[in-house]
Amino acid sequence: MGETTEANHTPGSETFEDLVADFRPQLVTYGRSIDPRGAEDAVQDAFEALRKRQDRPPPVENPRGYLVRIVQRAQRRPLLLARFLPPPAAVTDHYRDPDLAKALAKLPDRQRDCLALRYGQDQKLADIAELLGITEGSVKQHIARGLATLRTRLETHDA
Repeated sequence: MGETTEANHTPGSETFEDLVADFRPQLVTYGRSIDPRGAEDAVQDAFEALRKRQDRPPPVENPRGYLVRIVQRAQRRPLLLARFLPPPAAVTDHYRDPDLAKALAKLPDRQRDCLALRYGQDQKLADIAELLGITEGSVKQHIARGLATLRTRLETHDA
């Protein structure tokens, strides 16, 4: 197997198992350099994504680069969210209507995040998608579902 480094690595020249054995420690170190929390989980998720991705065309031409990008995004996302998104209690405490605050607190995290960024922070859909690491279509869907849930819960409460 031997020592494989980025400099002497030829994309596609190693098995998945060799890639994990050779590159995992470097990837964990890289993930920890971005944010010490969750680096191992981010690396594990990256390898799982690569394994799933290998089963469908087109092939991943540079698996190491692919893994680095996934870990980078996973490790930076919480840092970005912390800068732009208030904690859930702050989102719900911001609203004077206690019923709305309770309904917001009960939403799934992703729906609440999308609503808070869109209506509380006045972010564009594309920016929300990039920040959360999802598609613009998913952002729209989370916003629509969150609003529908809020309407239902608030109408039920008013009745």
